[in-house]
Formats: sequence, C-alpha cells, structure tokens
Amino acid sequence: MNPVRGLARDKVASPKDLGGTTSNGMNKMETSKPEQEKKFGILNYRIENGHYIVNVRWKDGRETERHFPTIGFLVVNPTTGEKRGYIDGKKALKILEENTASMTSDEFSWLDFVGHVEK
Repeated sequence: MNPVRGLARDKVASPKDLGGTTSNGMNKMETSKPEQEKKFGILNYRIENGHYIVNVRWKDGRETERHFPTIGFLVVNPTTGEKRGYIDGKKALKILEENTASMTSDEFSWLDFVGHVEK
C-alpha cells in the first residue's frame, strides 16, 4: 500500500451538504415515522423528483404506495372524462393523513375530495 495514497482523503460534499441533491441530480428528502408507531394511516413519505411517494396502511391492513406531484394534480372522472378539480400536493398529503385509517384502498377516491371545475 502506498502510504501517501492510503492516508490522503478528498473532501467531498455529501447530498446533505448540497441541500439534498444526490450525485445524479435527483432531489430526495425523506420524512417518516417508524412503522411500529402507526397502526394505520400514512406510514412514511418522501419527495423524489418533485413527487410525493407515500406509503399507506389502510383500515383493512393493506399497504399501498401513492405517488403524486408536489405541485398538485388535476382530478378527472375516469368514467366521463370530466375535470372535477385540482388538489394541491400538501392538501393531498393531508387528505391521505386524515382518511386512510378509516377507509380501505378500494373505498378511497380523489373524486370524493374535489368539486366541479369549469371546462
């Protein structure tokens, strides 16, 4: 082993030092609660590439992952194609937080949380 090479260390900024940006340019921030603390509801969530990724345990014990943009999204009725409303990303997170413990994933629909929108 070359003693000079073995002792020399480059100072490299970590993703944390760079405000959460990783080496491939992806923004990643994680906020979570340990799964054991919550029986139902949002288990944890993180933000990657401008999207919330939310791990949910519904009242029936089923676990799913929901993805949506942090800036929000348009809700469209899949049957009629009618634009029903827009949900902000933080509001969507709050909706999941308030409703997942009392609903199953089959009962949940974003349509229940928006009004009608002018076309």
